Amino acid sequence: MKSTRKAISVILAVLMLITCVSVSFTVNASTGTLCDKYATNPQGKIGVKKTITIDGSYSDWSSDMLIAQGAAWDVANHYKGGHENCVLDTYALYAAWDDNNLYVAWQMVNTTDTWAREGDGPLSDGGRVLDVPLILALSVDPSSTSMSNKNTNGDPIWGRKMGLTFNRHVDHLLYMSGKVGNGTPGMFTAVDEQGNTNYTNGLKTFKDNGIEYKMAEGNVCDSIIGLNYSEDTSDVYSNDADWVDYKTFKGSSGTHNTKYDSFYEIKIPLSTLGINSSYIENNGIGAMVVATRGESGLDCIPFDDTMLDNATGSYGSDASTSHEKDDEDVITSSFARIGNLGGSTPVTQPTTAKPTTQPTTAKPTTQPTTAKPTQATTQQPTTAASSLTVNATSNFFPSTSKTYSSSEKQVTVSYKLSSAMKLINSEWELKYDTSKLSFDSANISNLMPNVSSAVINENTKGKIKGNFSTLSLVDFSNESDFVSITFDVIGKGTADVDLFVNILGVAYKNLGSKPTIAYVVDSGEIKDVTSIPGFENETYAVKTVFDPQTTPTTVPVTTNPTVPTTKPTVPTTKPTVPTTKPTEPTTAPVTDTLKVNATSNILSPVSQEYNKDTSTVTVSYKLTSSMKLVNSQWCLTYDSSKLSYDPQKNLNGVMPNISSAVVNTNLNNRIKGDFSSLGLYDFTTEKDFVTVTFDIIGTGETTVDLEIEILGVAYKDSNFNVITAYPVDYSKLIDITSTPGFENMKLSGRITLNEPTEPTTTPVTDTLKVNATSNILSPVSQEYNKDTSTVTVSYKLTSSMKLVNSQWCLTYDSSKLSYDPQKNLNGVMPNISSAVVNTNLNNRIKGDFSSLGLYDFTTEKDFVTVTFDIIGTGETTVDLEIEILGVAYKDSNFNVITAYPVDYSKLIDITSTPGFENMKLSGRITLNEPTEQILYGDVNNDGVINVADATLVQKHAADIIKLTDDQLKRADVNFDGIVNVHDSTLIRKYAADIISSFK
Repeated sequence: MKSTRKAISVILAVLMLITCVSVSFTVNASTGTLCDKYATNPQGKIGVKKTITIDGSYSDWSSDMLIAQGAAWDVANHYKGGHENCVLDTYALYAAWDDNNLYVAWQMVNTTDTWAREGDGPLSDGGRVLDVPLILALSVDPSSTSMSNKNTNGDPIWGRKMGLTFNRHVDHLLYMSGKVGNGTPGMFTAVDEQGNTNYTNGLKTFKDNGIEYKMAEGNVCDSIIGLNYSEDTSDVYSNDADWVDYKTFKGSSGTHNTKYDSFYEIKIPLSTLGINSSYIENNGIGAMVVATRGESGLDCIPFDDTMLDNATGSYGSDASTSHEKDDEDVITSSFARIGNLGGSTPVTQPTTAKPTTQPTTAKPTTQPTTAKPTQATTQQPTTAASSLTVNATSNFFPSTSKTYSSSEKQVTVSYKLSSAMKLINSEWELKYDTSKLSFDSANISNLMPNVSSAVINENTKGKIKGNFSTLSLVDFSNESDFVSITFDVIGKGTADVDLFVNILGVAYKNLGSKPTIAYVVDSGEIKDVTSIPGFENETYAVKTVFDPQTTPTTVPVTTNPTVPTTKPTVPTTKPTVPTTKPTEPTTAPVTDTLKVNATSNILSPVSQEYNKDTSTVTVSYKLTSSMKLVNSQWCLTYDSSKLSYDPQKNLNGVMPNISSAVVNTNLNNRIKGDFSSLGLYDFTTEKDFVTVTFDIIGTGETTVDLEIEILGVAYKDSNFNVITAYPVDYSKLIDITSTPGFENMKLSGRITLNEPTEPTTTPVTDTLKVNATSNILSPVSQEYNKDTSTVTVSYKLTSSMKLVNSQWCLTYDSSKLSYDPQKNLNGVMPNISSAVVNTNLNNRIKGDFSSLGLYDFTTEKDFVTVTFDIIGTGETTVDLEIEILGVAYKDSNFNVITAYPVDYSKLIDITSTPGFENMKLSGRITLNEPTEQILYGDVNNDGVINVADATLVQKHAADIIKLTDDQLKRADVNFDGIVNVHDSTLIRKYAADIISSFK
């Protein structure tokens, strides 16, 4: 999500999966070609003839009824107004009919729970669609007058403005509330030649005309494909945008819960439309659903990009939200067809040229087939019986053939590659016909002659597997053999040789020799990587030839099929993407001084000079606030020619004291961040608000500037409502002391340069006494000698009633204890599946959860458990402060009734509360109880992660060895359930200290 005012954002990328159902046609839109996530009448689907029961359940509906496919989180709130409630995000449209009724359904989604917390703005009111107008537009009779979406008096049908019109034919507009049961829903038709309607003969109310609609909580789709991180609305045109499947994607607040999604179904008697089922089947009708807030369209299905044309503008009544709420929308996209495609053809790419500012469209999914070359006259076979024709094929390299006479005893097939960027890894399989061709396995090491780290094996005759992974990178800038194999000819007729490339990765190295990787081929699918920053100029050429020692029969070189030879213009609102491939810096080592000026819009500037012996500079923006912080949005700018941001130097986080912070460090010369939390953050003592450590890579003078655009402070009233005011708004300091409740508000701060950030530790040479304490549990202590490497602290609870929510903070001394994610792979709250835990804070771990599903702790379970590495001696304390702990039960109406035995960090007796009379809570703390610890990456289980482990993975991938179940578990370091060259590369990067953990 784009950073938005008073809202949090999501900056994660994951693998894109399949859509709700596969789609085949791209939607027509007003200004360009939408990407292949959108479709109208996919695979020619037009709905099915079936009777549907309107019962507030989606059990009657199925994917064969899908008539339009949209995408998730492609709405205006993504770009402005993410803090708003009532998310209007249409995802899929369905249709059915029988002899008496037309049935239409639409799926709406609210995926903000992957970054927001329950109760936050977009998840308030249960995340539901509220009392706002939803419009079902139908085109039944194309010869009838098309509607204007206005009354005869010129006013909107519903709402204050409703700047919404259709340039497609529409003769029935069904208006209804998103909150079923509210208002008087009705179906409107035109009453004059201008297409206007009225509330008399133009209106048929649902109640009086047998029209029924209901809503079900949940989602009927197998997957929910949507945008994750997006800063520009043009991403709806690009297959290469950050598309994820929200059914599996895990954001900063967890995986999407479909309880926030809404499925609507409606039944319309055919008699009310003046048609019968034969009309639908012979002529078809058109349909579209538009979701509004009463003034303008905010999303529609089929999708029309006018829903985003003013997304970043300001709404007239609230500048913190989007102008899409009150702009003028003219919908041009085709309606989805029901029953019959009619005279229209399936929706395809529009004739209107796509704007040059939009990203490229669909990337190729497979290599184009290249025609088999005609046989050269000099290579005529003698006779069919005395010759061998070899067909060399591949999913990546072009196919070709050659015929060998009986006098030729050997055939060499070479798959040649040239690449503008160096190769980092690959995995492939070669198959050949063993009845016609024979391969001498003594030559197997020569199959990848230009890759010294290759691992190749023929475990089964006729099937050769190979792979490589190297952090040194392999140069293929000049055309070279990728795989080359020589066979003895042992048969006649026709023989096939096929090379299937499963993985092919290219990379470049940033400062510090850290390879950045993109995959030209992944899972056998060819990828266009030129839209990925740093890979814009990656071009490759592939060739398949026979017998390089003679004049080969070749297929013309193919260079990135269908990829444009010039990149589209990048929108001016986005950071400029380098036009050349990043390389190792040519800047000479610092030989002079660098003066760093640290500035801010609300804090006094400081400056300092750094000489040639200083490698890093830490800029810390510190705040002190008399009231707790509730949210913020900021942007830090720096000169990347003088300073370089290295994630490894910022492992505690850019906002170390804000556990819900979302920070994007992948911008050119900028870092952007925000947070929003009803838990509030205490800055009554001075703390780092934003702190960044840079590598110094230049000399002269440079400025690091932090612009705090929004900063909100808050308190909770007697009803626990969060009351907020803004001492910084629109980048200006505001005096809020005249606001009731904020009379004593004071905000101060300062900027520091090069304060120490990492503690220096010495190896354990003596004992360490660990005291484990808590505000509600009895303390325990234990000494650990120099031979003990870890300590596990477990806070265990037993509750007679189920847990509904909690908030807590664990503190420890990072000079004595170190938190290692690899030692805590089962999670810090292993028995709370909805837990949100932040371990990226200095000396602290914070966590919380909230679930109406409730958690059973009637038998003792670990509430919070953490394993630390021991890195110091003496004495130290680990303390868990449980700030909030709620227990609950469900009454006869399934309402969740809650009480708090721990509130404001104090134990509360709730046994006098009705329903909680028998509530009992107990617990204990344990030290060093046995837990299953797996050192992932240590495939050979020798306690060290190194190249030997990576080699075992490569050998397993090539079928040379078979890893045991335990080894497979240790080897799967990207946790995708498959052990392959991806894992080998990660292990090598870990062994080379390029990455600090597997995630």
